[in-house]
Amino acid sequence: MPYRTYTSGLTYGVPPASPLTCPTRGIPASEPITPFTPNRTNCGSITGVAHPDAVIAAAVIRALEMMDNTIAELVNARNAVCRGEPPGWPVIGDVTAEWLNNRLGVCIGDIRVWTAGTFVNGSVAEVIRRLIRVRNLIASNVMRYACHDAQCAPGDWAFVLIDPTCKQTPPTIVRLCRNFWVAGPGVDPRDHAEFQAQTIIHEASHLYHCTADVRGASIGVAECLAQFVAATNGSPIDPNFRTRCAISSRCGRLAPATQPAISGFGAAEPASRFVVVRVAFDPRNAIRLKGRPAVRR
Repeated sequence: MPYRTYTSGLTYGVPPASPLTCPTRGIPASEPITPFTPNRTNCGSITGVAHPDAVIAAAVIRALEMMDNTIAELVNARNAVCRGEPPGWPVIGDVTAEWLNNRLGVCIGDIRVWTAGTFVNGSVAEVIRRLIRVRNLIASNVMRYACHDAQCAPGDWAFVLIDPTCKQTPPTIVRLCRNFWVAGPGVDPRDHAEFQAQTIIHEASHLYHCTADVRGASIGVAECLAQFVAATNGSPIDPNFRTRCAISSRCGRLAPATQPAISGFGAAEPASRFVVVRVAFDPRNAIRLKGRPAVRR
């Protein structure tokens, strides 16, 4: 599988002479994981899949592992910066820095994005809050999984229904398509499993944020959240979905020559009063991003 390597191109200012005040109010705790149980799916026997409940359980476990890794890196980095360390490598990984700066509009060279609290757009604390909320939804075992092949478009892995007004919350049901279950020709089963986990994260973000598939560059965009988690975990990303998670111009650019054309997953279509929000991947195109990882202190 091809790799794309990053080295951080940011220039950081002189670190503060004394520790900073970085509020944690509003950052939720990561709740205990309630293991997935077979009664959360009605998929039954899927052609080519002996135990579909075990497949979902594994995808949920991997999704939570990736989210916990990303959350931990951001929490550790924010704590380090608030102690007075410079806001760059080695307290934060190169891939994480690139995605925060160029995809999520979190200008990590500005000390204020580290010291700001939650509910401040473009702050590290708000990214952490949003990630934990989606993570806790997955960990709660509230989500249900159904199989509706007849409603799946070609290429779909899954879809959810969203009320575009957010006044009525549809049931937290993820409809899984055949592509979710069966790896295509030439696809490494391990890569397929990674995309299964990304599907769970993507759809959980839609369900939590009540968002359709809109193009954007923030942690509130499902495509950006799921790909940010995937990228920071070395998980494969399909680079052909170029139109959803946009490159942000808010912060300037890191290493312009190395910018990936990587973005979203699906499209929204009307369905009665709800919006169908779809996920589609082609793992045959997958790449992984590499860079210096964060170093724990």
